[in-house]
Amino acid sequence: MPNPVWLPPAGADALQKLARKMKKPIKLIPIVTGASLLVGLAVWIISGIFYAGTTAGPDLVEAVKSGSVTAASISSIEIVEPAVGHTPFTAKEYASLARKKQIDSPESIERFVANISRFQPRYVDQNHPSESHHVYLRVNDAKGFYWLYGSVLQDHERTIFQMDANTLDAVNPNGGDTYHLEDFSELLALLQQKKSIEPKAVPDHH
Repeated sequence: MPNPVWLPPAGADALQKLARKMKKPIKLIPIVTGASLLVGLAVWIISGIFYAGTTAGPDLVEAVKSGSVTAASISSIEIVEPAVGHTPFTAKEYASLARKKQIDSPESIERFVANISRFQPRYVDQNHPSESHHVYLRVNDAKGFYWLYGSVLQDHERTIFQMDANTLDAVNPNGGDTYHLEDFSELLALLQQKKSIEPKAVPDHH
């Protein structure tokens, strides 16, 4: 039989206190509640970034190719100065952006729609491309509005006009699909026309 282990009074008291604590149930409710709150917060943030301000249905390129949006149904195209340092996510943020000019002549809208119909889907992989001619476009249709986000990307192999096309009345840029156009000289010339027209006030419906 092994010899009993002698502990000083202080050590014996500490051991007894530890034994009493081990017999008590562990309080998991605060831990679980805190974890649930963190998960809920993360879901709320993610949904705000990726889903809030999005709408169902085709984006503008799809709508043009299907014929549901035509040159006749478009009243105007607003050329908007992009936000600096952030991406707008609300109607209020978009309304604060400067309107550079507006295209509302039937001939120019016809040319714009013809170029939109030539965009091809998917993101084009490029090697550290330079970016220029960054622009936002708001296309005002009879049913509402569509936002487009475009820029010219160039690397050592190719130069393309890349565009993210959003769905009807959507203000969240994450809801759009990416397209590209290689022969974009006519579109760029149209967007860079010197003639500027005072934009009309168009409600965002939000």
